[in-house]
Amino acid sequence: CPKAWAMYCLILFYKVTHEELAPIRPFAKFLTVKAVVFLSFWQGQCILLLVKMKVIRVKETWTDYDAADVATGMQEFAICIEMFFAAVAHAYAFPPSEYATGVQQMAPQRKFLDNVGDMFDLRDVYHDVVNFSESNRERAMRKWERIKGGLTAMR
Repeated sequence: CPKAWAMYCLILFYKVTHEELAPIRPFAKFLTVKAVVFLSFWQGQCILLLVKMKVIRVKETWTDYDAADVATGMQEFAICIEMFFAAVAHAYAFPPSEYATGVQQMAPQRKFLDNVGDMFDLRDVYHDVVNFSESNRERAMRKWERIKGGLTAMR
């Protein structure tokens, strides 16, 4: 079991060097990075299991997506939400002050509200939506024709 051996060696390394490495807080860094990888993997496995057990299913008449596509979308959406919390944890584990050099420490700090403004700048989202819609135009037209056909049949 190579993964268990690697983890065992890492724990031994930490036990031997934890006093020397204490100023850079390696445990918090290790934990935040490993949590993202480990939890994302097992979350994906759980969602896959739910698809295999037919807990997650899709009515084929409603969409072009199958259950695997829905599971993938659920995984990706959950990761997007979780990455907010991972970013907060990484901000704690990897503070910028640990990496600042003399020149960077003299640089003027940005105001908090400027950073918040950048965070809520949705121009990149707009461009992503435009690019996605242009690249999926044919699929959307097929779906629209099917919906229009269903509405015509209902009359």
